[in-house]
Amino acid sequence: MAEPVTLKIILIAIIGGVLPALVWLWFWLREDSKKPEPIGLIALSFLAGAIGVIIAFILQKLLIVKFGLPGTQSLGTTTSAVFLLLAGIEEIVKYGVAWIIALRTRYFDEPIDAMIYLITVALGFAAMENFFYVFNILSVGDIFGAVMNAQMRFMGATLLHVVASASIGFFIGLSYYKKRKIRLCYLVYGILTAVLLHWVFNLLIIKANTVGEIFQVFFFFWIIVIIFILLFEKIKQIKSPLKK
Repeated sequence: MAEPVTLKIILIAIIGGVLPALVWLWFWLREDSKKPEPIGLIALSFLAGAIGVIIAFILQKLLIVKFGLPGTQSLGTTTSAVFLLLAGIEEIVKYGVAWIIALRTRYFDEPIDAMIYLITVALGFAAMENFFYVFNILSVGDIFGAVMNAQMRFMGATLLHVVASASIGFFIGLSYYKKRKIRLCYLVYGILTAVLLHWVFNLLIIKANTVGEIFQVFFFFWIIVIIFILLFEKIKQIKSPLKK
């Protein structure tokens, strides 16, 4: 039976859904402490990422309805393709939001900024997703389920969005000082990598039948996070050819 929506439920959903994303944001912003981005633009990117959830949701629903795509309960070939399309929509929306809000501005003035802004958008996206998941569980009175779901999304889904968008930011940063055609190629590589990571994560989570198997998937993506932390340092070391 659904519970009446109260301020308490909304506040708990915000704490359980948004706070974990803010913790991640604080961690990644510390990686760019030498030349931090404007706090206003970071906040705007985060909020725009949250709005991106609604845009992605509408596009995904239109895709499913228009083409009569099946649900995602089984893992047939068609369903796997659906997961790929849904992942593609989310990653393109997150990149599009980052491009509109930050990557066209004068504040995108060094390679590492691409990773910062894309991760910020991704965390805003994850925060909104988490809020809706936790809110829906709380609305049926399952407080324990909401707490567990929030924790699992902190370790899993939020992590996924960071890794996927960071991969796009990495390729953009890697090609920052290269010619336009090369930058476009690198951007395509980044988006394809992000979609592939997102797709694989979703498939592995759906196939996982036990908590242990779910944590194995999380562990695999934690390793990827560590790799991206190292890549973050690599991007920070890229200098303009004019300064060499």
